[in-house]
Amino acid sequence: MVFNPVIGGKASQPIEFTRVLHVPSLQNNLLSCLYLIKHKGIKIHIDSQQMDFIQDGRILFCAPIGPTNCAHLSGFTETPPESANWVSTLPLSLSLWHCRCCHHNLADINKMHKEGLVTGMTFGSSTKPDIVCEPCLAGKMHSNPFPSSLSHTTQPLELVHSDLHGPLPVKTREGYRYWMTFVDDATSHHAAMQLKHKSDAFEAFKTYKAFAENHFQTKMKELQDDKGGEYMSNAFIKFTDECGIHRCHTTCNRPQQNGVAERANRTMADDISAMLFEAKLPPSLWGEALSAWAKFMSEIVFLHPLSRVPLPMRPGSSADELHSCTCQGLRISYALLQASQHIYHSHLYSPLHCCAYSNTCHIRIWTQVSIFPSTSRLCIAGDYAL
Repeated sequence: MVFNPVIGGKASQPIEFTRVLHVPSLQNNLLSCLYLIKHKGIKIHIDSQQMDFIQDGRILFCAPIGPTNCAHLSGFTETPPESANWVSTLPLSLSLWHCRCCHHNLADINKMHKEGLVTGMTFGSSTKPDIVCEPCLAGKMHSNPFPSSLSHTTQPLELVHSDLHGPLPVKTREGYRYWMTFVDDATSHHAAMQLKHKSDAFEAFKTYKAFAENHFQTKMKELQDDKGGEYMSNAFIKFTDECGIHRCHTTCNRPQQNGVAERANRTMADDISAMLFEAKLPPSLWGEALSAWAKFMSEIVFLHPLSRVPLPMRPGSSADELHSCTCQGLRISYALLQASQHIYHSHLYSPLHCCAYSNTCHIRIWTQVSIFPSTSRLCIAGDYAL
């Protein structure tokens, strides 16, 4: 900072102050007298009127003493020009411009420089950039696509894929916030268990295991999961060890390795959203739609070209019966929704708001009670067999 002192009413030689600290909230500038004495060799003479700062027998500047016993330097500071110049402490290389341009690719930066697309870009160094830029690796690196597995088991329950979905933003009428998916690798049989808490996963697995082993008349051999906390409780691990079930976990942060269950959850969520939207159902009925989806998938699984075990799901059922039941499920899922408003009427209920379906043999009709218009409460108006 340049200071122009005034001594005896006359301007004196300008003085440059160094080591100046800028403090915007400070109302007055402060000058350290002891620093000038110790490091700059300046002597200070003080009388009742002013302070003189002397060096080599010459007064550099003075500070008259005011009535408040505070001394203010006599003079003024020069206003700095309103401009700024950039200073680089690094060589202007391609690597530096790569960093300055938000880690943009080197080919475009070279093009901007050679074709003069920007002004002020100069290269002061011809050093070739390092082919490895650590910030680019940290911010841009992606994993390669995971190839689909070509190997599958040939018998039911040799391998079961599982994953937990949730928490969902809206609870069901019963208070469920999650669902747990089980997909048999050999048959593509899907099952979904609704949970109120993640800690209920162990009980859901035991329920599925009992159902699946009774259904397929065989024991479960292996369970594939993402090693989430709900699968790693002491009780869960002890139970699978006692049952001789081999545990297969995915690598940390690699959900692709559990892709069968992950894709099943996404398909469920998409189909459930579509069904609720079509039927104009509230989101709290996603549990009913999930039950319908699981039942529907269990019926059509053996008509799917990826099915690897050409055995009927239900003992004693023929392919014709299975196809008939599947078509019936399709009619329930789509046709009856369109005609739901004509099925049931009563003086206690308003015309049917919508219908939800729970399996391929029954439909469940839901409606809003009209005598309580402010409650928006849904109740079961009927459960009809087809």
